[in-house]
Amino acid sequence: MGESGRRNLLAALGLHFLSVAAIILSRTLIDLIFLSTYPRHWLPYLFMGQTAVVLALAFGARPLVSSSSRVVSAGVLLTFAGSLVAARLLLAAGLAAVPFGVCLWLAAVSTMLGVISWGVVGDVFDVREFKRVAKWINAAGTVGALVFGALVPLLVRVVSPESLLYVLGGAIVGSMGCLVALRPLPPSASEARASKTKTSPLRYPLFRRLAGAVGLLTLVDTLGDYALKSELARAFDKRGIGTFMGPFYAIASGLTLLVQFVATNPLLSHFGVTGLIGVLPLYAALAGVALIALPGLWPAVLLRMGQNVAGYSVNNIGREIASRPLPSAIRRSGKLYLKGAATPIGSGLGALLLFIAASAVGLRGVGVAIVIFAALWFVGVLRVKPAYEQALEEAVGMGRLGAELDEADAATLAAGRVVAEKGLESADADVVLFSLELLRELGSGALPEGVARLLASEIPEVRAAAAWACESFVARQTVPLLLERLRVEQQPAVLWKLLEVLAHVGAEQAVEQVRHWTQSPVAEVRAGAVLVLLEAGDLDGLATAATALKQMARDPDPAMRRGAATAMGALRAGRVDSELRQLVADADDEVAVAAIRAAERRAASGLVDVLVTRLGHGGPSHYAGRALVRLGEAALPALEARIAGHSS
Repeated sequence: MGESGRRNLLAALGLHFLSVAAIILSRTLIDLIFLSTYPRHWLPYLFMGQTAVVLALAFGARPLVSSSSRVVSAGVLLTFAGSLVAARLLLAAGLAAVPFGVCLWLAAVSTMLGVISWGVVGDVFDVREFKRVAKWINAAGTVGALVFGALVPLLVRVVSPESLLYVLGGAIVGSMGCLVALRPLPPSASEARASKTKTSPLRYPLFRRLAGAVGLLTLVDTLGDYALKSELARAFDKRGIGTFMGPFYAIASGLTLLVQFVATNPLLSHFGVTGLIGVLPLYAALAGVALIALPGLWPAVLLRMGQNVAGYSVNNIGREIASRPLPSAIRRSGKLYLKGAATPIGSGLGALLLFIAASAVGLRGVGVAIVIFAALWFVGVLRVKPAYEQALEEAVGMGRLGAELDEADAATLAAGRVVAEKGLESADADVVLFSLELLRELGSGALPEGVARLLASEIPEVRAAAAWACESFVARQTVPLLLERLRVEQQPAVLWKLLEVLAHVGAEQAVEQVRHWTQSPVAEVRAGAVLVLLEAGDLDGLATAATALKQMARDPDPAMRRGAATAMGALRAGRVDSELRQLVADADDEVAVAAIRAAERRAASGLVDVLVTRLGHGGPSHYAGRALVRLGEAALPALEARIAGHSS
């Protein structure tokens, strides 16, 4: 990452820190302004109004801001900040309807801040950079929520609760400054990621079931929000609400981060995607039972805290993983659909139920409704599983995920592993090979059981691919498996791949087993043994391997010379340019191609001159051209000289 990239990262961290802090302040202000002004039975009107606001943003301002320039986004933020000053003055006027309107406006501000923050940040990093920095940007937002949430109790003691609007305006102005400091990618880089399909996501059974789960989530969320807000209004005055809700949001943010790091992977490994998205409905049902048994503030707090923590951690990650097998364009358009349709429908139904029955049934009745809808929600989650598995099979069979790995964040990378492990069970060898390649790119941590099993596959290509995939996982798990396979393997190509991986992981246990193989009549076996000794051997092994490699490079058998070139390409250290130079110029095209590919793999800029001589000469010409392109600027002088020589 260059200087410009570092500036963008700092600005993005600041933007997300202040944006999430402003979102927390907005939510806190909604709570303290509304609950200190209106009776509790008005809460359904607030929820209905917020639903209308989200719908209006989804079909109006939200698409405009998410696709517009930094100037437009900065103008929107400045307008928000100015409007908060006006809101403070209007509140001071004491008009009855003003607090309700301010609360709805704060809901709009909260929604738009998230859209602007992630929308703008997504356009200033290329996909590879964004994959590396997204977790830090997200963490900056969590820290912002923690800091400002913890500061709210102090602020409401120092200034009036309504004056928090000025603090919110200041945070928005600060985020605008960070936004202006961002330097976006050229338009083409951003446009390359735009959706080019008009297919409705509702055509996919998996998406329909996810949308249903989101609708029920939002409905139960609305009921839980009502339970907490109604008890807050009963227990606290205006300052008390601010003092209580600031730390509430801060603690929820901290727990969310903790659950993301501690609970997500164990749940995913033991219960799969269904386990991740099933946690929240189960928790909501249990918390609803507690609310029925002990209606009051603290059961409502526990319910709402769990909804915030699980909703923004395992549930979001689980839904992202569950949607991963869908085409990328469908996922992007589907997120807009979930935000603009499923979410408002769920919250609107919840608000309607509260409007009809909340006053009559009380908090216990709300608890009963939560239990009923959480149970329906969990049944819907169970129905996601078969649709998810079907979509996985389609995604793996089509090789859909491979082209999108560079766009992946932590959740989608986890989804990629799930998809790849599912593909290992396929009866189609092509699907298995694709899945092994995908796992090699994504591999980390524990070796999947399916990879170990495939080391003994009846198909040599699958055994070789399984060995290659092992390189990306923990060596102490893979080395014993590779050595065990090495003792019985007969296919030269598979033996080469086993030996290459053992060399790259520095498996000293293999040295004695392969030492005598440096005189094998099979080129792949001899090349692999040389590589193991060079990468993991002792001094005697190094000397033996160096001698064997030179002999192979001069051997009259083209297969041996080709094996020498392949070993040189796989070697991660050592100087072999002089031997490789001779092989690039070899009269045998297959030997020359192997040597050219080795030079490309090693980024051997010292071989540019001999690579240039292979241009325009038979089969090796294509590979030489590709290697020179990979070498970049280092190849230009030799190419210019070559062109000048032909011109003269």
